[in-house]
Amino acid sequence: MAKNRVLVLLALVLAAAAYFHFDIGRRASLERGPKYHRTDFTVYQYAARALNAGDDPYEARNPRGYRYVYPPLLSVLLMPVAEWEPQHAALVFFVLSLLALLGALLALYKMADGYRPAIVAAAIVCLGFAHQGFQRGQVTHILLYIQVAALALLLGRRFVLAGLLLGIGGALRLTPLLPAAAVGLGLLVGAFKGDGLRPPIRLGLGVGLGLAIGLVLVPLAFLGPDRATDVTARWVEVTRDVYRDNADLEADYKINEWRFKNQAPRRVLGTWKGWIEGVPFEKERPVFSDPAAWRDVGRNGNLVAYLMLFLVVGFSALCLTDPGDRRFAPVYAAIVLVPVLMTRYTWPTHYLMAAPALVFAARPNPRSLPVVLLLGGALLFYAAHGKAFQVVGEAGCLMLACVAFLVVFLWRTDSDIGARYRRERLRDTAYRKARLAAGGFRRLAALFPKKGLIVDLGCGIGLLGHVLVEKNPERRVLAIDHDGARIAQMLASAEGLPIEARCEDMFTAEIPSCAGVAVIDVLHYLDANQQEALLRRAAMALEPGGVLVLRDPDASAWRIVLAKIHELFAIATGFTKARQGTYRTGEGWVALLESLGLEADKLPLRISPYPDRIVVGRKP
Repeated sequence: MAKNRVLVLLALVLAAAAYFHFDIGRRASLERGPKYHRTDFTVYQYAARALNAGDDPYEARNPRGYRYVYPPLLSVLLMPVAEWEPQHAALVFFVLSLLALLGALLALYKMADGYRPAIVAAAIVCLGFAHQGFQRGQVTHILLYIQVAALALLLGRRFVLAGLLLGIGGALRLTPLLPAAAVGLGLLVGAFKGDGLRPPIRLGLGVGLGLAIGLVLVPLAFLGPDRATDVTARWVEVTRDVYRDNADLEADYKINEWRFKNQAPRRVLGTWKGWIEGVPFEKERPVFSDPAAWRDVGRNGNLVAYLMLFLVVGFSALCLTDPGDRRFAPVYAAIVLVPVLMTRYTWPTHYLMAAPALVFAARPNPRSLPVVLLLGGALLFYAAHGKAFQVVGEAGCLMLACVAFLVVFLWRTDSDIGARYRRERLRDTAYRKARLAAGGFRRLAALFPKKGLIVDLGCGIGLLGHVLVEKNPERRVLAIDHDGARIAQMLASAEGLPIEARCEDMFTAEIPSCAGVAVIDVLHYLDANQQEALLRRAAMALEPGGVLVLRDPDASAWRIVLAKIHELFAIATGFTKARQGTYRTGEGWVALLESLGLEADKLPLRISPYPDRIVVGRKP
């Protein structure tokens, strides 16, 4: 067995050596002249040469005339090999990139619990992207490893190290800062749900340290204070020129962003605009006579970037609050891919960032719809290299496939609790996802005793019951609701859990002696007398020290109008089988619970479109 492994390893090393010698090395060599020098690696290397010579790295041009636009770190790190022959320096970079790619795949393999077909599916879809990254000497493979390794550290709750990696990655190229910010926001939201501030603070410290190392300490060590300051200022200037001021990349940077190989929204939207308006094309570039048309193209690209950022913020706040949630890794993986839809130019190698999301999409089924969508887009894109199919590439087939992949992938991503609900209608699935993500159930669950029976009156489909027992095995839940269909969902989802569900009227159902009673988003469907009668029965059922938790819209808040409109709509459409009842103020609920012999207190209104007030009553 050991001998076979050695032979396999030797064969892989020989294959990699042949791959470099016959393809990548030839592209990096200058022996055949600039025409055949087809690599971006010398962009970084010649910027490093400029640093060695005391020149401006952002004005240096490689043999093809391309200029450096990344943060200073990459060029600084290449200073030791700046004077080497390009093919020799490219060999070192190729080995590092190959090891980074293998390391990323190995880490993803472990996250997929050793499910080999998921890795194979991701490798097949991303094969062309990885190949072009090697050919062009791109830093994408290294960035992939950094972000995958950071995910592994986050799942192990090693927030400082994860932040450190993402910060260093952001100093190489800014895109890893998006998942770093997304996770930070999610953990901050988790802190408000009761997980504490230590995770987001530790992650922030790590990111800050990584950025300080990459953007400050390393340049200082290699260049000295004055030179490092000047180079960093030039990077800021170039970045602003490219992205904010919409520089002409072809004239200033020798980058033809209008080729179909650029699968970024700005280029695709510009091409569509040219087709619709019937303008002529020159070198695949629409020739608009009105300069304002160019500004419109840039503005549309920026709008797409802002939309992507808005969606990332939303998913972060909902799904990245706890690394222990099964949604955490898939959503993080999706956010790693999102920058391809935000930047001004996105070459095929950048789509290598789909690998983590592909692994999670293929984990249950390698032929799942998200995988097929992205594979189809990739195949169409490479077919577009032939003239007959080029229009498909110009239309943005890879970009559109990426959008479809992300939409379907994220829709299918679910929490541990959500995964227990099966065969739902689309409307029910959307309701459950939104309710579970934004319903504040973890905050509610933290108010109850950690063991004993909790009675959930008006349980709906039972999401609170699941959260109550999720991390507290000593709790038991009795869930009661009058809607038989929802109780059926609850029973199916709660199989094997300490949850009992009954389809009964709350007013006639027996409430046994218990440690806690939950009345969540229910009481405003009842009139004042019904509210008092139900809460009196619940208070009588509490054991000494037991807790009653109610949540209802606060009638004294201006947002009560939104709550009433929502309830009217839900009742009119039949989604809620009830009627409008009595709304009380927070002080009114406290007074009612105190009249029933409970020690009551109201909590602050939660962050929500609705004025949801939590009131806690404790039996002496």
